[in-house]
Amino acid sequence: MAGSFVEESIEVLLFHKPRGSAGTWVQVEENQHVRVDKKLGKKFMLKLRSNTEANIHSLAFSLLYNGEIASSGFKVESKEVEIASEVFLVNVVLRIFISNCKMKIFAKGMSYNGTTSLYGETCLFISNNRNFKRKRNSFGDPDGSRIAQLIKKRKDSNLK
Repeated sequence: MAGSFVEESIEVLLFHKPRGSAGTWVQVEENQHVRVDKKLGKKFMLKLRSNTEANIHSLAFSLLYNGEIASSGFKVESKEVEIASEVFLVNVVLRIFISNCKMKIFAKGMSYNGTTSLYGETCLFISNNRNFKRKRNSFGDPDGSRIAQLIKKRKDSNLK
């Protein structure tokens, strides 16, 4: 049959380098919170496993977030193919710039010989932007209003 494709589901594993991991990639689990900086983004690695060799030039990625599928909000930084005991691996490093939502990454592409359509998705994870720290003064007052009141009170008492 000319023009027909075989569809193959591929396994897509998601990894990131969390703080304190000494630069080691750690697998992201279902519903795990992952810190994503809106300006710098967050670097992730996808490991795509397939029984069929994938054409890395045909691989396309999309994000599911806020109930919509988008092909923006991230940037693919590198792709490399690895062959290990009849299993084909594609390692993809991408940077995501979207935070504060649940998301999933989809991968689709074609086999190297062009006869098989490949498709897979990561687990659902939650991106957040928890990189800020509230500065507290010595009184534990986050906005400094208590200190301002004490300073004003002291100035007023010194003027009398």
